Amino acid sequence: MVQAKTSHADQVTTLKNTVNDEHLIRDYLKNREFLANDLKAFSTVVVTICFHVFALWTYFGLNSPCLFVVTYALVFIRWFMIFHDCTHLSFWENKTWCIYFGKLLSCLVFTPYTYWRTNHILHHENSGDQTSTKYNFNDTIPLTVRQYVLLPSWKRYLYRFGRDPIIFFTIIPFIHFFIMNRFKKGAFITNVSVPLHCYFFYYFGGIRLIMLFVMTMILASSGGFILFHFQHTYNPTYINHIANKYSKFDASLRGSSHIIIPPILKWFTLGIEYHHIHHLTTRIPCYNLEHVHKKAPPYSWDNIFVFDSFHKIIDSLGKTLWDEEQHRFVGFSEISQEFEKIGLIIQ
Repeated sequence: MVQAKTSHADQVTTLKNTVNDEHLIRDYLKNREFLANDLKAFSTVVVTICFHVFALWTYFGLNSPCLFVVTYALVFIRWFMIFHDCTHLSFWENKTWCIYFGKLLSCLVFTPYTYWRTNHILHHENSGDQTSTKYNFNDTIPLTVRQYVLLPSWKRYLYRFGRDPIIFFTIIPFIHFFIMNRFKKGAFITNVSVPLHCYFFYYFGGIRLIMLFVMTMILASSGGFILFHFQHTYNPTYINHIANKYSKFDASLRGSSHIIIPPILKWFTLGIEYHHIHHLTTRIPCYNLEHVHKKAPPYSWDNIFVFDSFHKIIDSLGKTLWDEEQHRFVGFSEISQEFEKIGLIIQ
């Protein structure tokens, strides 16, 4: 009997379907070499400390305020990525080290450790699930189109103002991290660290250095907010609206993005741009995410949304609401039809 030949296209299709199987991908991610390594973690901390010192030197040694603002904001983001992994208990091999080091870093990134850990776990468990009552399905898009148009006019005005991309990605992040976080549970230690930082900068540089420090925090918080937005806000995406049908695997692969970061900035984001892997398993530390992504079997990440163009970036930044009928994120300019359906005038 002559065996029929399988075309190359059929082989590729079969391979894609096989590799994209949930169990195979999860088995791949269980490789112990991907888990925390104290030597890698230690070296990550040491080089971060060195760059932190360099950032301070740009002001005290080079007397370059602009360079100080940029470098200090970038190292702040890197410290936050390390803090973030400590809240997942994945940065060090020893989970107790993660807790204590994370609480130490909370004083540096001004974010209460317990509060962030609790809420961030809820984010991972409910991201992309519109049926959840425990946490919002998207952290940067709190309303659907229908919810928005049914709001009283003054609330729509308020939402439109606060959710304007210029306001939302500059002023709101600073308010969230450096004002609202002061009132969170377990914030006492981080609240003490704020005036200590201010005293340090005032003592060595006066009001001028205090103002520069505030600028670095605005820049760093804005950068972090934008990254967070890109991780889950794009079209097409995964948002579940049927009770008991939520899939964390689909939310990770289709609802979490891969952001192409310029090489010069990748050192500071510490792998968080491979967000699909981070949502598949939080056990893999930031310093291993790129390796895991690149070593994966062929076609493993074919369903991932990739931010690889300026157009995709601008498009995502303009998304402010979730349209349940079209099953996509939309901007304010795209919702006039919803107002017409219920006889309202656009405001």
